[in-house]
Amino acid sequence: MSPDFLRALDPSSTGVFWISEADDRDRASDGKSRYGVYLRQNLHQFDPWGENTIGTDPVEFVAAAWQVATSPVMSPPYLHCRWDRLLSTRILRAENGAALANLELVSSTPSQLELAGLARSWNSWSHSPSLGAYLEPSEQMMAQRPTLLPCMSLLCPVQADQLYKPSPALNGMPTEQLDEDLLTSEAKHAVATLATTLNTFLEGVVDAFEGREAR
Repeated sequence: MSPDFLRALDPSSTGVFWISEADDRDRASDGKSRYGVYLRQNLHQFDPWGENTIGTDPVEFVAAAWQVATSPVMSPPYLHCRWDRLLSTRILRAENGAALANLELVSSTPSQLELAGLARSWNSWSHSPSLGAYLEPSEQMMAQRPTLLPCMSLLCPVQADQLYKPSPALNGMPTEQLDEDLLTSEAKHAVATLATTLNTFLEGVVDAFEGREAR
């Protein structure tokens, strides 16, 4: 059974992001957490200044934890995505100290090109329901005619008080003395808190893109 903070991200949920704790445990080379193993292999993500210590600024911490939890660092990832249009998510810092989730989405052909009829014979995204993904054309197809792969960036601010605040016990902890279980637990909390917030935000976005009535 998943911890309470992960219940909203259970694989049976309907949000964009989901997490399987059972899969994380069953695939773990240390018998505890596959994500934890990857965290230990990527401690530099939590040490942006090269001081060989763990930083606990909520924005920097969740940005590092998120990067490790997703592709391409982890494949398959710890944090899964069930919306085909979402290609990637990066967590940045906004000028006001908030976290800024930069979501790259597959979009449609710009109306100007549609009206001009320019893109009708061009290559574009193809959708594979079996893979649950939008795919680029093959190199052979791209060599034969123009290719248009429209994307858009959706920037979602999440204020600092909505982020998980890592345990002060981690702050400044030398990486060679790392409490590995504590880092794994705090990183999971940070990722789950942000993912739950983004799931709520993305409900209407997904409905609009997929032509469904708002929930």
